[in-house]
Amino acid sequence: MKRLEEYEVLTTETFYKCWHILDWINAHPNMSELDKEAIKATIMDALVYRKQIDPSKQSLDFENLAIVENMKNILIFQEYLYG
Repeated sequence: MKRLEEYEVLTTETFYKCWHILDWINAHPNMSELDKEAIKATIMDALVYRKQIDPSKQSLDFENLAIVENMKNILIFQEYLYG
């Protein structure tokens, strides 16, 4: 599992509504479902395009802002974060 802020492309190059994408997420905690879906797609597109993740083996856990090895590991990561 890797936190999104560890991917430089998301902190320096990937934009959403004229913001760096992770800054937008932090500034808008109550964003619409449409914004969430657009941001998820943008993040995945950026990381796949840069060959930083393999979408057949990794996925985005948007709630925890992390890339996980597969969907079943989301529960493990949440347990780690929240006890």
